[in-house]
Amino acid sequence: MATHDISEGLPVLSGSVIKKYRRAENLTQEQLAALVGLDARTIRGYELGERQITNVQTAKKIAAVLHIPSAESGLHEIASTVFADPNRAFDEVWHLVATANFIQARSTIQVLQEHLKQESSDQHGGRTLAYAYFLAGHIEAITCPTYQVDQAQAYFQAMEPITYGDHTLINLSLTYQGDMLRRVGKIDNAIHLLEQAWATTSLASSAAKGNNQQLLARAYFRQRDIPRFEAAINRSIGFGEEVAMRESGDCAAGSMRVSYNLCAVYEEQARCLAHINNIKASLSSLDKAEAALPNEQRWQMNLKATRGEVLIRKAMLRTTTNVRDLLANDDFQQGVSLLSQVTELAKRTGHNRLLRRIHEVPRYLNQKSLYLSQAADIVRDALENGGIQE
Repeated sequence: MATHDISEGLPVLSGSVIKKYRRAENLTQEQLAALVGLDARTIRGYELGERQITNVQTAKKIAAVLHIPSAESGLHEIASTVFADPNRAFDEVWHLVATANFIQARSTIQVLQEHLKQESSDQHGGRTLAYAYFLAGHIEAITCPTYQVDQAQAYFQAMEPITYGDHTLINLSLTYQGDMLRRVGKIDNAIHLLEQAWATTSLASSAAKGNNQQLLARAYFRQRDIPRFEAAINRSIGFGEEVAMRESGDCAAGSMRVSYNLCAVYEEQARCLAHINNIKASLSSLDKAEAALPNEQRWQMNLKATRGEVLIRKAMLRTTTNVRDLLANDDFQQGVSLLSQVTELAKRTGHNRLLRRIHEVPRYLNQKSLYLSQAADIVRDALENGGIQE
């Protein structure tokens, strides 16, 4: 069995996992270092989080010595024979994404697309390569920070010349180009591409169209265009219900799976509603997302993060004047606990996009603190000057 990976890249095999299994094997840091050909200071740095393993071969050596299962190591081997059948290879990559093995998914799809470049001599081969570009871009978008979305965008742009009129592929290309523009703050340009995808690909799969409407709703929300947000998210829910009758998890249209499901749409709705302080409706959407939750770690992480954020926002609306009351609030404590759990998982799996979302919560709290401080200054000035000054 041949293994396909890149030698350097995103962090793999977290220090906490190494420490856990080293102790289970009754090894000292010095003993482990000797077994894998490293020095003890390097092992100590891994365990303390001061250093990160980005070399897959090093991670494999440590995982083998410590008998770390793939579910915790994040390492997953793909047989070279799988690449002879692109659809089977795509299924393998989607399995890695579903189980939050983003690092291995990234390296595997990169090898697959290089293989397909040599095979794409006709329209069918071209469309297969276009789909490989979509999947590579999608994984890159998950694992890269916002300031590095150019590579993901390049994949989505590379799809366009080789879609050969396939509406689903055209939809995916335009939709994700638009979403990358949204991530870097070019909202008007993003909406233009997202609306273009919707208007020009009537024959796209229900999953692709539902995904497009979800991401379009996200862009409308960034503009605080609530009526258009509601219309788009409701259309996406409609497509999600249609798809849920046939599929579970990431849904498929022929051989072209799309990262879209009803759970994801309700989770998106819940997060947006919480941002406009409609906590009751947000919690209702979260319950609907929970009911539609696929048995996949990726979506479980996302939903747990959103629930944590919503609970913290709920606590802030109830206790905004006393820090002690806030810290003692059950919703606040539960929200922080959920975000802490997801943060560790996101770091271990390389889910940088989710980490960015989580880190927005402390920024939200800082903004609320600044707002209250400014309000306090206004009240203080009013008391001294006999009223609020215009």
